[in-house]
Amino acid sequence: MRRLFLIAMAVAMISGAALAAPSYFGITGNILTPDDVLLSPGDFSANLHSVDHDRNTPLIMAASVGAAENLELGLGNFNPDLAGISSSTFVNAKYAILRETQRMPSVVIGATDLSGEIDLDGDPGFFVVFGKNLTPVATDIAGEPSAPLRGMLGFGGGMYNGFFAALDWTLTPRVSAMAEFISSANIGGIASDESMINLGVRLAITNDLRVDAALMDGNDMGFGISYTMIGF
Repeated sequence: MRRLFLIAMAVAMISGAALAAPSYFGITGNILTPDDVLLSPGDFSANLHSVDHDRNTPLIMAASVGAAENLELGLGNFNPDLAGISSSTFVNAKYAILRETQRMPSVVIGATDLSGEIDLDGDPGFFVVFGKNLTPVATDIAGEPSAPLRGMLGFGGGMYNGFFAALDWTLTPRVSAMAEFISSANIGGIASDESMINLGVRLAITNDLRVDAALMDGNDMGFGISYTMIGF
């Protein structure tokens, strides 16, 4: 028990920053979907991501801040790389209503793309996410501390256009693996009202700098880099 406690403490101290990393659209999350982790007040993140989709390479640049306790705000620019469609600026917001307890999941609400710039139909990407540890305690993998496997279930409009689910496992303080399903993604230059299964990995080069790689829907490659500064 003492060893498991030390492992859990190590994960909380060493990999906590890795958990609060931006998704491809800037809001803290997995690949394309948000999770239940927020930047703390005074934290800052910035990211640059792209997706190789049908000879198009949509480009996303974004930045977010922990604006207050339980509140994260962000701003980004999305260039869908489609003829006749120019790049657009979008706004993200995320608020934690309930934190996870031993019995109850966390509850987070917000929007990825508050004004509907990314969605092909112009609808805002409001969402609600429920998060919970799926394994009871931290484990030990190859001599490295591993966080519990986490699961997320979400419902949203706009670019999410239905429900989504995700799994996130911080295997070591430097490596996280992610998987997500979106029932009907609607994203200019990436997906048009179609379900997606995305698999990804996030590698911490330093405590602040991370690189992402993902296989999206079995065909497209996603990649990018992000920087998260704690207490700027």
